[in-house]
Amino acid sequence: EHSMVRHYGGVNRLRVRKGLVASWSDSGKVHLYRLDGIEALDNHHLPAPKLVHTHNGHALEGYALDFSLQDRLASGDNHGNIHIWSDPSSSSSGMN
Repeated sequence: EHSMVRHYGGVNRLRVRKGLVASWSDSGKVHLYRLDGIEALDNHHLPAPKLVHTHNGHALEGYALDFSLQDRLASGDNHGNIHIWSDPSSSSSGMN
């Protein structure tokens, strides 16, 4: 079983943590999806992940993307810029 999500642009990198999926797009955007109902895996029904935030702060694509032990998300672009998400689980997620 699987669930598919339409992703705009090529996927450079994916990271999964505690019901969230973060993706780096070749368009320079970082997308954050919530995996609500992931417990349904055992019931042969997979709900589609819900897009909760798109970060447009990078001017260029990148490949560095990871969650910290404190559940913050960091993204790094090809210009050497690193952005730290203040609360990646919030739909109104900002950057520090």
